[in-house]
Amino acid sequence: MSDKKYVTYEEFGAVGDGVTDDYAAICKAHDYANEAGLPVKANDNATYYILNPIIDGAMRSAIIKTDVDWGGAKFIIDDSEICLDNPERKWHGHVQNRGRENTCRGIGGRNNEKIDTGSP
Repeated sequence: MSDKKYVTYEEFGAVGDGVTDDYAAICKAHDYANEAGLPVKANDNATYYILNPIIDGAMRSAIIKTDVDWGGAKFIIDDSEICLDNPERKWHGHVQNRGRENTCRGIGGRNNEKIDTGSP
């Protein structure tokens, strides 16, 4: 990868099929890109699925410090497992309540309305 001009999520294991959880690969790609000072380029035809923010037993965030070309890629962010007041849920205890009531109603998932976040 040292001769490359950019990093891709697929180099770190992302599938981009809209079904496989790509979050760990996305985090690893950005970790590498940040360290190497390289931009990240998403696959235009990919649909990256983000489900589980717990990687190697710890809650992780994708830290983005370099340029990113998301192009035509799509991202599904599934927050259906997030719940603050149900200890049976997978992420209970990993999410901080910022003074808002959370009864697990209306938490996301795959059936949410698509939000267009395109640039103006």
